[in-house]
Amino acid sequence: MLYLFIAVLAGASIVAGRIINSNLAEK
Repeated sequence: MLYLFIAVLAGASIVAGRIINSNLAEK
């Protein structure tokens, strides 16, 4: 269960990073 929680956090951080990078690239 702990691994699943870590995997979700890692996935969320990657998605957030992509969104932030795309926003910075647009500006």
